[in-house]
Amino acid sequence: MKKSLIAVTLILISLLIFSMETGKLNDIPSSVKSSLQLSSGIAAGKDFVIPGFKAQTILKNTDYPIYSMTEHNSRLLAGCGDAGRIIDISSGADIASFSEGEIVYSLLSVDKTTLFASIQPSGIIVRLTDKKIDTIFSFPDKSVNLLKKIGNTVYTAVGNELFAYKNGGFEKIVKVNDRNILYFEEIDGYIYISTEGAGKVIKYSIKENSQEVVFSLSSGEIQMFKKAGGRLIIAANMTLPMGDGTESFCGILLSVENSAIDTIAREDFPYSVSISAFDGILLGASVPGRCYYYDLKNYFYLGSLENDFIMSLYECEKCAYIGTAKSNSIIKLSGGDKPSDFLSSVIDAQKDVSITAFFPLTKKNGKFFVRTGDTYSIDSFWSGFMIVKPQMNESMSPSRYLQYRYSFNGSDDTLYNVSMFYKTKNHSPKFKSINIYPERIIPDYANTPEWEGEILYKRSFYPEIKDVNIYKSKRNIKFVIWNCFDIDQDKLDYDVYLISGENAFLAAKNISASYFVINLESFKEGYYKVKVTASDSSDNNDPLSAEIVSGEFYIDRTPCEFSDDIFEKNVLKFRVNDNSSLIDEVSYSVNGSIFKRVIPADGIYDSKSELFEIMIEREKNQSLSIVVKGTDSSGNSSIFSKVVK
Repeated sequence: MKKSLIAVTLILISLLIFSMETGKLNDIPSSVKSSLQLSSGIAAGKDFVIPGFKAQTILKNTDYPIYSMTEHNSRLLAGCGDAGRIIDISSGADIASFSEGEIVYSLLSVDKTTLFASIQPSGIIVRLTDKKIDTIFSFPDKSVNLLKKIGNTVYTAVGNELFAYKNGGFEKIVKVNDRNILYFEEIDGYIYISTEGAGKVIKYSIKENSQEVVFSLSSGEIQMFKKAGGRLIIAANMTLPMGDGTESFCGILLSVENSAIDTIAREDFPYSVSISAFDGILLGASVPGRCYYYDLKNYFYLGSLENDFIMSLYECEKCAYIGTAKSNSIIKLSGGDKPSDFLSSVIDAQKDVSITAFFPLTKKNGKFFVRTGDTYSIDSFWSGFMIVKPQMNESMSPSRYLQYRYSFNGSDDTLYNVSMFYKTKNHSPKFKSINIYPERIIPDYANTPEWEGEILYKRSFYPEIKDVNIYKSKRNIKFVIWNCFDIDQDKLDYDVYLISGENAFLAAKNISASYFVINLESFKEGYYKVKVTASDSSDNNDPLSAEIVSGEFYIDRTPCEFSDDIFEKNVLKFRVNDNSSLIDEVSYSVNGSIFKRVIPADGIYDSKSELFEIMIEREKNQSLSIVVKGTDSSGNSSIFSKVVK
């Protein structure tokens, strides 16, 4: 039974939304990952985007793929494959070349005069100076995987062994129990080593010549790692057995702390290379080339290089370089002074809609631009980008497709999501009700100093008024309130008229509040009505309107009258009468004293005719000059005087 009720409720809600012909579009900016290019300068997180890195191609379409890079004597050098060349990137000149089919797999600037290069597959390390090039290490049966300088010592990973350069040659430091050493780093006085095969991280003590496996994948390769606080961040490729007996690799980024292992990210393809950069980890993948970044908090996709392959990464002074192996280019990544704008995917509303409101959720409220069109492909018939304000309430021209652009407000800004409200057809406003309060009675939210309202404690006189506090004005006013709605959520403007017979007097124009206080002081006595018109012209080029007319009410300009007055036994008796309005207040003064308010003999002001009895203290034979002031509920007053001798 409960499920049936839920289903019926959902159907009714759906029918209501359809009949309203309004709706909401939601866009998660990170959905652009499938089309994001590295050149866009955007970093897409799991469910948000931030400014990324500026991508600049500094070397394009060389003859050979880029396998390694290093900065040497203020020059950026690249190690190439296929012909074993080392080139100066700025000039394009050859620094050195080796045999056909050789790869300059690793480059290291040792000092201002010396450059080391590892050459594959011959398994040699050469030393380059201004005077000569000579081979200083040869191990033809194993691969020279990495050259790196720690402190003042140069190390190299050859197969599963680590060597240190001493006294003009390389000496073996340690041999690990795995296939190949891929990366090593000094941490807290130890040398940490990562391997290929079982995929291990090994802590090696030079002083004690001891090894300790601190992490193992069991099967795979650990490309690199980075110590971040108490965590060890590991970039790796894990081996997965396939059903046909083959193996596949998936790229994973792990956080290891004590015995806890958390998966930060997992890709369905292997990482081709990864380095420490921008105070985090920069990762590359190939086929096609894709770039990722982990800032030690969030994992970001930086975009693709179309059909290019990322073969090498190199960090250098607040920037990083990407070496590719299809276009054979080098791309420089850096933090730009001005963040790139974020450009959304083309959003398909499935039908022609008019966007009425944008609600972008951002960190620092940058600028927001929108363009629309009738085709999915952006062409010359699309509108240009126009700036829109968040939470705007105006209609755009109907179209099926739209695209927005967000201009980040600084490099630390974030765009989380965008909600867009739309309508497909304009509808007329509709009035539900109109209410007019008794004359001079106003609620607290309408009581401005202009109306001189005093709080009214006699709430029981006005049970139909639901406001918490009501006031009685000293001026002749009428408070009118109405309820009007627009199914399209358009902004409504109201005109208020006071109608007497065939005459209509404009009391207010283009007000946005759904109430108004009408000053009646310039209107003569008689019967009147209030008419309110509503228009959605602020949000529509072809506006629609509606109106409502109140019931009739009477403006009383005739003051009350006094009758049946008599003074005996120090009591003044009299009656106050009014033809149209209730008696509202009576006060008296004796011999010029301050006026004092009195209440009717029956204890309540609830009639157009009220009897009053006032006890007046009087000394023997004292003459009295009594003045009585009576006021009706419309604010009309009259005075009655009586002299007692």
